[in-house]
Amino acid sequence: MKDPHAHLLAAASVIVCSIVVFAFFGASKEEFVTFAETRETISTFAGVSLYDNLEALADEKRAEVEAEVKKYLRVYLPDNIKESDIEISADYVNRILNIVISNVDEEYLKTPPIVGSCNHIADVSWWAESGKAYIELHLDGVYEYEAVCEGNQLKVKFISPKEIYDKVVVIDAGHGGSQPGTNRNNVLEKDITLDIVLYLKELLDKSDIRVYYTREDDSNPSFDDRVQLANQMDADYFVSVHINADERSRDSSGTEALYYTEDERSREFAQICADQVSASLNSKNRGITNGDSIYIVRSSKVPVALIEVGFLSNNAEFNLLCSDAYKKKAAEGIYNAILKAYESKEKA
Repeated sequence: MKDPHAHLLAAASVIVCSIVVFAFFGASKEEFVTFAETRETISTFAGVSLYDNLEALADEKRAEVEAEVKKYLRVYLPDNIKESDIEISADYVNRILNIVISNVDEEYLKTPPIVGSCNHIADVSWWAESGKAYIELHLDGVYEYEAVCEGNQLKVKFISPKEIYDKVVVIDAGHGGSQPGTNRNNVLEKDITLDIVLYLKELLDKSDIRVYYTREDDSNPSFDDRVQLANQMDADYFVSVHINADERSRDSSGTEALYYTEDERSREFAQICADQVSASLNSKNRGITNGDSIYIVRSSKVPVALIEVGFLSNNAEFNLLCSDAYKKKAAEGIYNAILKAYESKEKA
């Protein structure tokens, strides 16, 4: 649990200037200028840029410092910290980078640990607990990161996924958490979609495609978090996996894909998905259908396909969807669809 006295930096204070420094808040302006100079960084104090107040730095030195400081956010570390004491993890859906530093004493966080410049930071919090320091960087978008330890500094740089990966896909397991989706005899849509996606992950992990998942457990990201994961990284394709049901007829069966009607790329991708998944499952190909009424479909800025794998309401498909073998075939179909979409894209 977070310390109730954890430091919080509001987003409003972060966007005042593209050069932002989180340090030495209790100091006087003169002390802060001196502190900034010793850290060799351009700084802000109380929302006011100190760039022109750093008279001690020659113009060319200031330009050099400014160019360097724009590249990294820096975390100052206690002298006894080793690289093995630092754990970094990214929560891409919630746009959070977590830094955990072990073997720290209570004095460490009495001075704010973060110095540097990064206009991707929306908010920051830090707290100490049981000999560990926890730092949360809330980002304004979805980024990969580079982190390197140099002396007593951890330097962190944020990078757009498309800058380092040629192929980027987002996969969404429909529903989750308190939203089970359609269900029958205690068989829940959210569990089937997650199983399919985890089988799909096994296949995609062996490919050259960088894949981001909206969930890999029984969580329930918001609709907006799901679609923004794809939008903010400008993914090549966004796939959402669902299971269908028809309360009016148990005869309804087969596989279909929903698409955004105002995006031809979405229509083409959805058609590929419907064809490949139904072929893999040997299910009825119901084709593609208008998905504009669905938030994550109409809000997607990248090619999107919401795949309805089959019908829980159909007796035959219900039994199949309970089978691991069938779920693996569904995953294979989605995998083939993604490969086919890239193949078509390269030929275009």
